[in-house]
Amino acid sequence: MIVIKADKVEFIGGQKMTPILTINEPKVEAVRFSPCERFLMVYSPKNDFPYAIWNFQTHEKIREFEQEREEDKDTFRWSFDGNFIAKKIKKIVQKEGQEEEIEKTYIAVYELPSMKMITDSDGNRTSIAVDGLREFVWAPHANVIVHTSFPEQAENAFPRITFLHIPTRKNIHVHTHKDSQDFKL
Repeated sequence: MIVIKADKVEFIGGQKMTPILTINEPKVEAVRFSPCERFLMVYSPKNDFPYAIWNFQTHEKIREFEQEREEDKDTFRWSFDGNFIAKKIKKIVQKEGQEEEIEKTYIAVYELPSMKMITDSDGNRTSIAVDGLREFVWAPHANVIVHTSFPEQAENAFPRITFLHIPTRKNIHVHTHKDSQDFKL
């Protein structure tokens, strides 16, 4: 059982309902366990670092994140086995040589327990750029991210659903849809 108090979160269990772990995190609004129950994410939106990832087995905080605009308790999503956690990132950038700003979208995938971003084919730890990313989910039985996108940079680009293997970042399948109405995961 999870008990959220004003100044801490208590995890209680066993036949006698004894304390297992106490996390001294104030103003917690949500706790999300990884599917494997080895890790958890604590969301405290009024703190300087609202997202805290904990190793439940070692009782250690392993990473904190600031909260960006439009993010909430559901921003981070666990992979089916709890070996990865991911979030969508939006960045507004200036078009080179122009005053016009454009929105760039990415998926940041972190491996556990290190909480480092996964590597690309060159060995760099970077987020995954997805032109026109709308939403993403993890496949229920594999480390595959399924995302919808509405590419804006390519001419005659149609909405698409992409199946992306993690950690290799290889596209398993891309389905292009010529009708953008009701195009959701």
